[in-house]
Amino acid sequence: MSILNLDLLKILIVIFCNVILLIALFYLTKKKKILYYKKGGMLFLGFMGVAVITMMDELTSIFYAPGEAFHFIGEHAVFYLVFTFAMVTLYSFSLTEVAEILEKNNLKGGGVYNFSYLVLGQTFSFIAVASIIVDYITTAAMSSVSAIDNVHSLLAFPHELKIIFEIFIIIFIAILNLIGIKENVKVTYSIFVAAAVILVNVAILGLFNFNVGLPFLVNAYQYSLKGIFNSNPISSYTSMTFNMSATILAFSGIESVLQTHSLVENWKTIKKAYITLALTVGIIIPLIGTLALSQVPNPLDHSEDLITFFSRMLGGLPLAIVVVILAAVTLIFAVNTAMVASVELLDRVAEKYKFSPLTATNRFGSAYRIIIIMSIAFISIILITSGNQHTVAQMYAIGLVATFVINLFNLIVYRAYRGREDVKEYSTSIIINSILFILFLGSFIFLLKDKPDGALLWLSSLVVFLIFGTIIIKHKNIDRAMKVSTEKPEDVINYVKENDMANIHIYFRRPMEHNLERSDDSSKIFITFFMSRQSIPKRVSNNHFIIPVNHFWGVDGGINGLLGLLQESFPDKRIVVHLGWPTSSWLERVAMGLRTYHILRLPTNYPRFEFKMEFFPQKRSVNK
Repeated sequence: MSILNLDLLKILIVIFCNVILLIALFYLTKKKKILYYKKGGMLFLGFMGVAVITMMDELTSIFYAPGEAFHFIGEHAVFYLVFTFAMVTLYSFSLTEVAEILEKNNLKGGGVYNFSYLVLGQTFSFIAVASIIVDYITTAAMSSVSAIDNVHSLLAFPHELKIIFEIFIIIFIAILNLIGIKENVKVTYSIFVAAAVILVNVAILGLFNFNVGLPFLVNAYQYSLKGIFNSNPISSYTSMTFNMSATILAFSGIESVLQTHSLVENWKTIKKAYITLALTVGIIIPLIGTLALSQVPNPLDHSEDLITFFSRMLGGLPLAIVVVILAAVTLIFAVNTAMVASVELLDRVAEKYKFSPLTATNRFGSAYRIIIIMSIAFISIILITSGNQHTVAQMYAIGLVATFVINLFNLIVYRAYRGREDVKEYSTSIIINSILFILFLGSFIFLLKDKPDGALLWLSSLVVFLIFGTIIIKHKNIDRAMKVSTEKPEDVINYVKENDMANIHIYFRRPMEHNLERSDDSSKIFITFFMSRQSIPKRVSNNHFIIPVNHFWGVDGGINGLLGLLQESFPDKRIVVHLGWPTSSWLERVAMGLRTYHILRLPTNYPRFEFKMEFFPQKRSVNK
């Protein structure tokens, strides 16, 4: 076959694969309940909505994990990228069982923290929190450093400027969170689509040159397998656990699915999300990593920008630029994910233990003190390591593996004491969980021994949280349930039915609106949504409903959930929706940008409703 015909065949294959990929993504976008859906006045994430959040976290690891793995263990990285993927996939099935157990115990959300508290109590739960926080801190630092390192591969600039750019990313993300701007699932999914298309094309182009790296792959696999099968059991175990500890970063973020448990209808969505991850990023990360390591002439020279350099080899400067932009955007998103997740975790812990100094919020409902503390922690790691990706990677791995070990240990203990009482629908083998525990525990011990920087960070975090748990809150009544006088969307439906309304007027009120005029007109219903970390607004009348919303969906999700339930429950009634006029400061208006977009879409989503935007002057007390 001539070179011209061969090139034409390659182009046709690339076009065909892209068409198939785009059709599949379009199908997922249009299919109901894939991203999110409404049920009973609530918005829930679908399995793809959950998966893309974690996909964004895992996909970012492709830009640093394979190179870091080769930096630490050389040719072993090729085999252990695949082997570790298999172990992490088995671990994700164990996390599905954890989700079912938590749900049966009314503990949706909280992940390893809630599971540790359920199984082993308060002290052990703080060990879990310490490990997760180390994971989040190093995730943010690693993502920021890697984002700039990938840009630096094309636009060389002084090291001091790199540090400034890395710190700027942290500050930028902190400001967004302080004023309440967070990405939603649609934005995340859009970026995932772009990432999927770009990375799949990189993989296809790499497969065209598969024969170039085949000798390297054969030697690498033989080298790794000899270390497992041609040694005594102790040596085999040592080899596997050590090499797994170097490749585990390729699958960072796997526990993010469990953390979103409170946003889904039930644990079965978690199960579907983990299967989706295994069949998508779980395959694409080892594939691209293997192709890059086997085809780049000297991977050690490009451990910080391996995928960018590999892309330039395959498609020249244009493809390299596209990949660098993708790396920067997705890695910055990973910084934001780490910020949001760490703030939510610490806020949840502080609320549980009634530690009010941390739960204070600003006028945007953001836990600003936690955001500032985490930002300082992120920046400190960058400064301490001088933005060195290898050093940050050592610190990153230890927190990640610690959470794996804790979750598996909890699951084994729980099953030993409770059997299958709470896992009647889905359960994993206790033998497999024990094998995984032994493997990950060995990796954790190696990291503690060989990575002193990471060990020091993890132990420091552990000491801080144990002190917090045993001294600061020693006299707190932590098991007292917090009773909140609030309603659910269903209460609004019941109110309408009880009063037999012909016309329903829904007035949405902001939590900060004080001295609202009392109205006992039963045809008017006043709704106030508020974030659970904010103080509960005051109810002014029987037709005023106070409805809490979670931090992911926010007020926009609450409005859509309630209107969807009204539309479903009363298809024949006249429904008028009254929205307050935005009179906030310029900074709040910036934060309300996405909310305004959603408000403008309401008439399209609910064409039978009437919408009115009105301004109601607030009553003010007069000094006499």
